Amino acid sequence: MATIQTAKEKIVAMLRTLENAETLAEVVEQDLKIGPLSAEYAAFPVAVITPPSLEASEVLDNRSNVRTYQFNVVVLLKPENFSSTVEVENLQETIINLFDNDPTLSGNAEAGMEPAFSRPYPLNYAGRDLVYFEIYLRVKIRKDLSFT
Repeated sequence: MATIQTAKEKIVAMLRTLENAETLAEVVEQDLKIGPLSAEYAAFPVAVITPPSLEASEVLDNRSNVRTYQFNVVVLLKPENFSSTVEVENLQETIINLFDNDPTLSGNAEAGMEPAFSRPYPLNYAGRDLVYFEIYLRVKIRKDLSFT
């Protein structure tokens, strides 16, 4: 049965395929002790998977619920590493297409996944100029109820 952890592991594995293809320089699971903007990264662009939030829990039937978890993938780029906005848009599309083409995360979101969405913007944080966008993944996982 799918769990929040197996869903996260699948998201990380899918992003690592882009790291292996050199589309992303680094994929990081966020440690709650430091925010994604405060951390130091070896290379850019970097994708940071934040801990999920529980967005909803709906009754599916009298024995199970469907929980919706939102995973945010924060993508940070250095402006000097790209020559046009089109390159940023293409990176967004590449990441979104990865998830849109596997709407159940290979069975780890058995109740499906809502389409991903994103919005990029420039950011200056602690003296660093960055381009920042998040990919929002709303993953639906069936949870069997035990009534114990």
